Amino acid sequence: MCTRRWRNGFTLIELLVVVAIIALLISILMPSLQRARQQAQKAACLSNQKNIITACAQYANEDSSGVLIPMHWSQVSRELIGQGFWLERTAMWFSYGGNGTTQPFNTSDPDNGGGEFTLNESLRHPSIESLNWGTAQRPLARSMYPDVDDTAKDLKIFRCPGDRGYPSGYPEGVIDDAPEGCFDTPVYDVIGNSYRASFANFKPSRSAPERMHFGIFGQRFDRLENASRLIAGGDPLFFNFIGTDSNAGYSKIDAPGWHGEPMTDNLFYADGSARPTRAVPKDDESYLPTQEDATSWGVDDRSMLLRGPNWQLDCFSMPGAAVGNISVPSQKERLWPYRGRALYAFID
Repeated sequence: MCTRRWRNGFTLIELLVVVAIIALLISILMPSLQRARQQAQKAACLSNQKNIITACAQYANEDSSGVLIPMHWSQVSRELIGQGFWLERTAMWFSYGGNGTTQPFNTSDPDNGGGEFTLNESLRHPSIESLNWGTAQRPLARSMYPDVDDTAKDLKIFRCPGDRGYPSGYPEGVIDDAPEGCFDTPVYDVIGNSYRASFANFKPSRSAPERMHFGIFGQRFDRLENASRLIAGGDPLFFNFIGTDSNAGYSKIDAPGWHGEPMTDNLFYADGSARPTRAVPKDDESYLPTQEDATSWGVDDRSMLLRGPNWQLDCFSMPGAAVGNISVPSQKERLWPYRGRALYAFID
């Protein structure tokens, strides 16, 4: 009598085939899942930015200064002058809103107020005893959340889901908007706000009492022109993609934004919109006004005009904004925006 023997389980070959099929399916699906995740993050980021610029417009309509981008007191205060390069160059761009931080703001360069300190309830800086950049000191946060206190650290509207910080791995000077000690750390964690305001091109100097701005910073909301093109702020890598400010020799930075698209990041605009925006080199002649137009505006250096196919950082031909308790040196009156134009002065 023959006895039929039933085989239990799989052979090794069958198991390997199944594993191979699963691995193949994962390799096929992973890019799609990654793209779906990036799309979800991008949509959430755009929603944040839309809410932020709507709050900025409300702030401008209610505040006596009427500025679209609220100004932190340190931006027009003499206390900050000469007290740390990276405080002026990086942190102040984000201080209009946001909350307390969870990671140190690390500036390792001893010649530029170097050291590791926090932008938290009370900022401790090697050369400043106490400089309060807590949540309640950030004007937009205080406007949106009237009962907020300086210890608040979870205002998620100011956090981009794709925030991975300023990237490392590029040649020195390519990423020049933040100290290297903060690279690869979410901006939200070290500054309290993922979204940089468009503080492009202070002239004639960076010192607070002598600031002249020809971008959106310091401009009254009710005087802005070309609002649908005028960038108010957004993901900060965009402002690096267009090229360096530190004369490092790079006219553009070819890198992916926080949402995975080359040289593209989410930005919010003066008209209340928010959209992904692709950067072009800031010296791209195809998008600059003609020299005749620039001359008629009093512009001697067209490199001050920063524009792309559907965006701009400069407010030409509007007058510039005097930011701080400012006196205009007579020898600079020949340059835009002094030539025959009224100035909006913000007096601290």
